[in-house]
Amino acid sequence: ALNTLLDSTCKKRFLTKKLPIMIVIGCIGLIPYVWNLWQFGALNPINSFGYIDYNLFSTYRLKSLFLDLNQGLILALPAIVVIPLLLAIKLTVNGWCKKELLLLGAIFIALPCLVQINWNSGAFVINRYNTWGCVPIVFWLSTLRLSTKPFIQRAIISFFVSSQIFIMVHNHIENKGYVTSSTISRFFYSHAPSLYNPIPEIFIERLNGKEFDMRSFESLKYHNVKYYHVNAEGDITKILVKGDEPDRIKARLCIGGRLLSYDMTMKETELDFYYLNGKAVCEYPIPVSADVNSITKEPGYNFIGWSSPEANGIWTSGNSSIFTSRFDREIENVYIKANTLSPNIEYEIYINSVLYVSRTSERSIDMVFDLSSLKAKNIIVEVKVINPTSPQSLNMNQDARQLGLFFSKLGFNHER
Repeated sequence: ALNTLLDSTCKKRFLTKKLPIMIVIGCIGLIPYVWNLWQFGALNPINSFGYIDYNLFSTYRLKSLFLDLNQGLILALPAIVVIPLLLAIKLTVNGWCKKELLLLGAIFIALPCLVQINWNSGAFVINRYNTWGCVPIVFWLSTLRLSTKPFIQRAIISFFVSSQIFIMVHNHIENKGYVTSSTISRFFYSHAPSLYNPIPEIFIERLNGKEFDMRSFESLKYHNVKYYHVNAEGDITKILVKGDEPDRIKARLCIGGRLLSYDMTMKETELDFYYLNGKAVCEYPIPVSADVNSITKEPGYNFIGWSSPEANGIWTSGNSSIFTSRFDREIENVYIKANTLSPNIEYEIYINSVLYVSRTSERSIDMVFDLSSLKAKNIIVEVKVINPTSPQSLNMNQDARQLGLFFSKLGFNHER
């Protein structure tokens, strides 16, 4: 462009022929602003309506945009984890090139997005802002030439393509909506909580299965909002708190039960929130009622990967749904009463990793399972649905959830 303007002949051609076309093209980019002004009375409705907070701008959010395990770009483009290595190899083999500026372009596109208040947005798998920021990255990856040998170059391309296909298939199977924690995030919450500290909004909304206004979170009572993750053994491994002393949080744990042990460290996040990572072990009395609806309302009894509770029970969601807790005495038996959504649903039921109901398509189950030989206080009931389906696909209604079994009863040390 500079050479064109310095050359008098090219400059004349540029001013008379190309510049008018570029002005027209540039005006096309103004159409959204004109539309917003016409429809909403503001050039930028997001900003005008108060959905932006400049205090949220941070490298913490930038990292979340690309690497978050619930909605980050890494879930759509796993190659970004090796980009620093690829860039180092590229600079060593081929030297610096202007194409490397594309990576900075992805950062520049991401920066304005960091001040959005609604960070846990209702998008399919990845944060919607990543669909813009990933374009320069994908283009840069497509220009990579790390070797002159065709075999090596084909191997690199095959790796990118195969990893992309795998992650797309996995996301399609895994996705349960933007208010459900991903499988990989729950793994880190349980086994390495200090390594993954998401934006608080992501943690709390996906943990509770609904949206919250995090700016007024301090007005919410902890007994109404679940604010901690529980692993498969029934132990608390991650807690989100705001502006509170750890000792006061410790005193509030195990509501309805008692605290056996506590070993947690603190990690600051944003908006005066911080995480307590480690392990807090609680035990609870065995629920008197076998009614699932009453159990879901009590602390200490954890439903992981289920749909939202309904009036008479709760649906499994997707391929795996888990109930877990730790009781104050040994469990002698488990009582389950459930019905499938359709006759073709196949499922398995595991209790403390032992298969009790093999792959079956029985429409209903109403059984007591003897656990006296296990001599266990902690309980893990996992329901694996082989082929979940939705009421919508069965022409029942417009409900698109992937459901399997509807649990109406779940009792322990039950006498029928």
